[in-house]
Amino acid sequence: MADFIEYRKSIQKLVQEEKSASLIDLLQVLMEQKITPNDLKESQIGIAVGKLRKHTDAKVKRHLKQHFSIPFLDTLKEEVMTGAYYIV
Repeated sequence: MADFIEYRKSIQKLVQEEKSASLIDLLQVLMEQKITPNDLKESQIGIAVGKLRKHTDAKVKRHLKQHFSIPFLDTLKEEVMTGAYYIV
């Protein structure tokens, strides 16, 4: 779970530094990570990613829309319920 806290901190830092390309790269890495409901709750990574929907860079918004959309979230919810916790 500590990794997800570090991911959250990195997201927040990259937003502050306005490093959109690095932010998109980090989101790609995050999508490949195995995550449990407890990880989501404890690290608050979902909140950090959700806030990116208001990001000023259109590329970041587009990436989120493509990879963290409602159908994706429905799939994630189903995987969490069945025990397969991969984000992608």
